[in-house]
Amino acid sequence: MEDSQNLQAVMIADSFTEEFKSLNLSEPSCLMPVVNIPLISYTVEFLIFNHIKKLTIYAYEHYDKISSHIVSHKKENIEIVLVKCSDKPSVTSAFKDMDRMDQFKSDILLINSHNITNIDISEAIKAHEKRKKDDVPMIMTKIFFSVPLESRTRSKEDLLLIVEDCKTNQIMKYESIADKKTSNVNEFFEFKKKYHSELDIRMDLVDCDIDIVSPALVSILEEHSNYEQFRDDFINNVTESEIIVDKIFLYEIRGDKYFSRVNSYQGYFQTCMDVIQRKSFPLSPGEIIDSSSFIEYRSLIINQQGSCQFKGNNDKIGSFCVGDKTVVDFLATIKDSCIGPSSLIGEMSVITESILYGNNTIGQNCSISNCILAPGVSIQNDAVISDSLVINKDGENSYETIKLVYSNGKNLDGDDTDESDLIEDETDEDSDEVFEVTFEDEVKAIIKRQRDEDHQVDSVRVEVNSIKFSKHKSNSECVNAIFVGLINILMESGEEDIKKMIGTIHTNIANYAELIQNYLITENDQATLMESIEKCCIDHPSLNSGFHLLLQMCWKGKLLSDEQIIKWYETEVVNSHELRAKFLELSKGFVDHLKNQGEESDEEEEEESEESD
Repeated sequence: MEDSQNLQAVMIADSFTEEFKSLNLSEPSCLMPVVNIPLISYTVEFLIFNHIKKLTIYAYEHYDKISSHIVSHKKENIEIVLVKCSDKPSVTSAFKDMDRMDQFKSDILLINSHNITNIDISEAIKAHEKRKKDDVPMIMTKIFFSVPLESRTRSKEDLLLIVEDCKTNQIMKYESIADKKTSNVNEFFEFKKKYHSELDIRMDLVDCDIDIVSPALVSILEEHSNYEQFRDDFINNVTESEIIVDKIFLYEIRGDKYFSRVNSYQGYFQTCMDVIQRKSFPLSPGEIIDSSSFIEYRSLIINQQGSCQFKGNNDKIGSFCVGDKTVVDFLATIKDSCIGPSSLIGEMSVITESILYGNNTIGQNCSISNCILAPGVSIQNDAVISDSLVINKDGENSYETIKLVYSNGKNLDGDDTDESDLIEDETDEDSDEVFEVTFEDEVKAIIKRQRDEDHQVDSVRVEVNSIKFSKHKSNSECVNAIFVGLINILMESGEEDIKKMIGTIHTNIANYAELIQNYLITENDQATLMESIEKCCIDHPSLNSGFHLLLQMCWKGKLLSDEQIIKWYETEVVNSHELRAKFLELSKGFVDHLKNQGEESDEEEEEESEESD
């Protein structure tokens, strides 16, 4: 089996984004410093960490600067080849160029220089190789990482809608929803489910831009050479094509790993904070790369490897990094921040959770918190700045602050809009109350929409799963949300005839039984369903006397086992609801029936055993 050492990595280095234009950077984004270390160095260390022995970098506009960096930071355990392009490179042009030079004979690892991650891709490579061994038509295995939608490191560009074949991990649909408010996939599912038995929508996955690519890709690129936007256009067209036989597969990285993409101010700020706090370990300053370019402080342990000057015995707090040729005054305080090279921090100034890009001057008695300071910005004495991007303005010692939006009152949350729009979120100033949409509310809305639009019940499972994964909900929580949501919708219909209502509930539990069964994996999940039945009968007085009927409906629908119902009946609950006694009395006859049925079954088994003896 081909291991990671036989894979060569390919990186397009000229992805120079306009996102950071306010920083007035003259270098390519792959050389952008994260905690005083260029992004590309983290990428190289990631490859070394995963035993990749060769990296080919395609560059055009910034070839000389990238070449200079590579020459001055040579690595013994990886070969780095820099290819100068005649035009701005793309994934398509790079692969075709490799094919022309007969260098695309085996699989290639396509990577992005904007990512910092410590994930281990060895299992992804094994899964890719197994498909090859099994002769599965395949051009690519894309690696994804599960990141909650509310994560601080997720940017707007990371929002994806992935439809996955659960059995094969084939990507059936790949859609960027960064600029979309809705995405309707019901028609897609009606078509695809004829050919694939089980599909799931995933919205919690972030595309790591780490792809294991087969040589078969080249022939498809030749036929479809107009796909310049590789991630969005080409991949989406391949996944939905009925003509292209070779498909794309998904591999999800699980476990306690770190992944972040630097493609926005939000991503840049949070990634720097995470690296300072060593969340990306072992890809952290001090353990790896460019150790001569920084001085690090952690838990008051000073590791002086550069030529910084410290006036006095600085009593620093937390974790932070200080760049080469930077002077920090005796009475200055730095907490969870990164100070770039050639900077000056004045007396009594306090810098908290901020990024100073380099060549910055902070005067005396300043307070800088949750900020990004562009290169060369100088702050005069007694200034107080927070939650801002600080950039140079025309004129000496003049600067401009652009207010940045924070999530959870603390973390940067800038999006990819124009800088002039990076102001506070639009809110209703007259509103004094904030209403939170719960998981149960969302599931109920999904069921109601499915019923109103007369879609298949299976579409509910797909949408519930997408929320389940993105919000890290358990099977028990899904059971409760679906059952309670369904009953509440039925009870809101206004039907006053309780017999008709019980009949309607019976029909709907039968219709939704298969959906609920998907989440009844353990005894605890069944116990949750019992609690949900009690809750519904308590919340709706008209159902107080119908508890035993709902119990029997769920039993007939194979949602509850005999043992689970008997266990519920015989378990004493301290400080239980006053209606529990009534529910127990109503259920006594049914429980006795289950017990008798079980005893008769045991007797029959004993008789059969005696006869066989």
